[in-house]
Amino acid sequence: MKLNVLLIGAGRVAEYLLRESALRNIVEDLIIVERDPQRIERLQRAAPYAVFIEGDATNIDTFSNIDMGRINVVLALTNSDDINLFALAMAKSYNIPVRIGRFTSPKVAELVEKLQLGIALIQPTIVANLIEHLLLSLTGTRELMNIDSSMRLYMVSLLDTDPAVGARIGDLNFDEFNAKLILLFDGSKVRVPSPDDVLKPGSILFVLSSSNEFVKLLKGVTA
Repeated sequence: MKLNVLLIGAGRVAEYLLRESALRNIVEDLIIVERDPQRIERLQRAAPYAVFIEGDATNIDTFSNIDMGRINVVLALTNSDDINLFALAMAKSYNIPVRIGRFTSPKVAELVEKLQLGIALIQPTIVANLIEHLLLSLTGTRELMNIDSSMRLYMVSLLDTDPAVGARIGDLNFDEFNAKLILLFDGSKVRVPSPDDVLKPGSILFVLSSSNEFVKLLKGVTA
């Protein structure tokens, strides 16, 4: 399924998002609304396949030339909570099914949830939660959830003194511990790991396993 995306706000978040080639593979049409012509010029280099509209996202006339009936994803990524709130409300009025906004205020995010306007990503909260999980997983494993009666999802952070640092993922025998490394966070993005990836200090691993015994592979001791 290809996505028809309306992206509002051509700031840093949008720029990082558009640099990922994977996005281009899943998007059929990408329309970007931004009022700053310099930002548009910069983003055109990252996303030459996108259609750019210079205008104010709070002015309904800005969207007059967009076929809103074809849009199935709205991303509100401006630096203003008020503008992003307005954008999600507008998207809901057009019955756009996927509505995602970036917010700094938990109260505004709570309002988005209460009014069922879409998914509110609270930037400070996401960063704080990640730091909390990282700190709790430094000395061992952090159990995130039970998948079923036998499997659990764990999070492990690597220190520069851990024996697994410098090792290829393909050289680590997770199968011995009935474990599977499913995701790797390298500090900038979460991705599916490759056997050729080399583990580095600060790497965060998400491991599916029946117990935390696999941590012996990574830290040399049982958590």
